[in-house]
Amino acid sequence: MMISDGIYIKKMGERIRKVRQSKNMSLEKLSKVIGITADHIGDIETKRVNTSILTLKKIADALKVDVKKFL
Repeated sequence: MMISDGIYIKKMGERIRKVRQSKNMSLEKLSKVIGITADHIGDIETKRVNTSILTLKKIADALKVDVKKFL
């Protein structure tokens, strides 16, 4: 069974949020570390926007996890 793009993006955002929260990192702190707005990160986490692999890698590096954790 193939997962639709929307569901895949939603799950990815949920994984990012879960990891970020488990590391006790706010949207604001993460945004300062990776150089994008907290609003944009929030949009990624809530499926309002699809993100580039480079942004995903920046998020993973800032959270000190392998980018595969989000995929």
